[in-house]
Amino acid sequence: MLEALVQAGRLLVGEAGGVASGAPLVVTGVRNVRYSSMVRPGESLRVDVRLRGVEGDAWDLEGIGTVDDQTAVQGRFRLTPLGDGA
Repeated sequence: MLEALVQAGRLLVGEAGGVASGAPLVVTGVRNVRYSSMVRPGESLRVDVRLRGVEGDAWDLEGIGTVDDQTAVQGRFRLTPLGDGA
């Protein structure tokens, strides 16, 4: 579930034009991740990610994943282009 949040974050940063060099984004920090329930076969995880801020080349994001309007996962993470201190 965390990987789904990270992939959505990569799409968000890419759409914002955040990585001009084309370098892949890697996770360089994860904070306050909470899992409330598992996603079972046949269920869909809805993922919402928002940008919290940018510090240099690092993008701080916050995401939440829900199943049937119930929180399954939430947390904060940082994405940094590979090769920039990652």
